[in-house]
Amino acid sequence: MEIIININNNKAQIIVAQNDKNLCGEVVERIWKLSERSIKESKRFAISLSGGTTPKGIYSLMASESYRHKFQWKFIHLFWGDERYVPFSDEKSNYRMVYDSLLAKVDIPKSNIHAISTDAEDPSISAAFYEQDLISYFKLSRGELPRFDLILLGLGIDGHLASLFPQITTAAEKMSSQLVMATLGGEPNLPRVTLTLPVINNAKNLMWIVTGASKAEIIRKVLGSNSKNKNLLPKHVLLKDGQTFWFLDWDAAYLLFSSANHS
Repeated sequence: MEIIININNNKAQIIVAQNDKNLCGEVVERIWKLSERSIKESKRFAISLSGGTTPKGIYSLMASESYRHKFQWKFIHLFWGDERYVPFSDEKSNYRMVYDSLLAKVDIPKSNIHAISTDAEDPSISAAFYEQDLISYFKLSRGELPRFDLILLGLGIDGHLASLFPQITTAAEKMSSQLVMATLGGEPNLPRVTLTLPVINNAKNLMWIVTGASKAEIIRKVLGSNSKNKNLLPKHVLLKDGQTFWFLDWDAAYLLFSSANHS
């Protein structure tokens, strides 16, 4: 099922899948097509990855026999939207999840892997290092923003995205001068490093990936036709001139199609 909606006058496409397998298939096929188009146009494809359970299935499919030889890995650069400030060996590490499900199984140059380091003395130092990596890769001048070909995002039940939490910031203005910042929050409650809203909003393509009944209420608040709560953090994600896709399973989407769809 596919529908088009407007969020703060910005169009977004919602794709509702019957189950996780179908959802992963839809996402990976679109990632592959976007990568082929980008590589044809610019000889590279820069993607910012998301952590979480559902993206793990997506990365595993990308590394499967069906897809790992289709992707042109030598042209693909992998970044992380956020990272928990734990060692890469820790089971809570987003890098470790991506490594186990994808990196260990595909032939991608090490120089194409742009992980957020977690071995500096302080997360703010790590954030500064990662910002320099973005500046170097995208060849940014002062005041410019990186333009990812694709950013993948999940959504927390509290409305957080990447490692940006409602209790920390609810508007882009509070981080307008930073590309990367250190934060604290989430479950588990840990120091983190994350891309900021201006960077996210400058992407060419954005894919939200949200599954499970526990996310149904926040999806209703963000995407529901009668939702008027403009203070929700996801409603500040407004691409300037890119495409936004919401990939949902039925458990996450069902309140959009019920009488409960009201503010």
